[in-house]
Amino acid sequence: MTDVYIKTVEGGEVTTPTLSHFLELDNGASSEYIRAIYLASLWDAEGQLVNGVISVTVTSNDLNVAIKTAAGTDPSSSDPVGVKIGGTVRWITGALLITIVDGTNWFNSGSAELGTLLVPYFVYCVWDSNSSAVALTISRKSHYRVVASTMSTTTSENHIYGYSGFTDGDNMVNVGYFEATLSLSGTSHLWTVPTFTSLNLKSVPSSDAQWRTWTPAWTATGTGSPTYGTVTVAFARYKVEPNKISFLLRASGTTGGTTVATILATLPFQSKTSADASGASVAVGYGSVGGVIGGTGITAGTPDKMSMFRYDLADMGIGAGRVVNISGFMEI
Repeated sequence: MTDVYIKTVEGGEVTTPTLSHFLELDNGASSEYIRAIYLASLWDAEGQLVNGVISVTVTSNDLNVAIKTAAGTDPSSSDPVGVKIGGTVRWITGALLITIVDGTNWFNSGSAELGTLLVPYFVYCVWDSNSSAVALTISRKSHYRVVASTMSTTTSENHIYGYSGFTDGDNMVNVGYFEATLSLSGTSHLWTVPTFTSLNLKSVPSSDAQWRTWTPAWTATGTGSPTYGTVTVAFARYKVEPNKISFLLRASGTTGGTTVATILATLPFQSKTSADASGASVAVGYGSVGGVIGGTGITAGTPDKMSMFRYDLADMGIGAGRVVNISGFMEI
């Protein structure tokens, strides 16, 4: 970046600028004006883009995520975007764009549980130690602070785009949020985006997502080929938060077989606890089946499943109108 000198705007000497002052940034060839409050916020706020906004578009079914200046143009040495990453202020002085092509089940967002549905994504700036420059990436999780916490597998919910180009120790910071849809494998995993509003596209650090919907796949355990079918879902909602998801699930269906001990529904994320516990069930909420208060747990699988059972672990009975009504949370 060309050396920049701060000068007074209207003459005189600025000894102690206030937050209302405008200062001139002069590199000898051109100058820009910046309000002192922007500098103050840059020093204080980790992940806050200064003079920057997030742009998300789709071109030929590919997803484009970029950082633009407040004026909507690419950053430059005379009109940079600032961001604090890992306690250090970094400057973006050139175009910063990633294009995530269609045809791959990126982040597992084109799975049976999530394909065709709006999925929350979090935008990160990474201090790329390989190039000594700010890089851009996205993830389905909001709490990452270092590349080593993520995963290289492109189809994993833990993936960050461009992982292979980073170093494990590189710092990263959440700078924003958006929502997008990836279609199912039968339609080649094509990207689409909604009409953006201040709710589904944010150019500020965002740790929580909006409540979104997933499509559970239903199974059952017991004897005599147990099933849970003809299911009507009233709601299946989840919300991404730092290190966890909260969820709400209510449905009514028909049990089949000889006995049914548990009803299972696939989840929109893998449970960190069930993976660490080698498949042990972990209590996450409460519920009712057929009007009987019961319990819930997580059963490890691909994907993990929420298991729902009677309070006494007895047979739920065979027939229609078996209701599950669950709220809870789990670590991701």
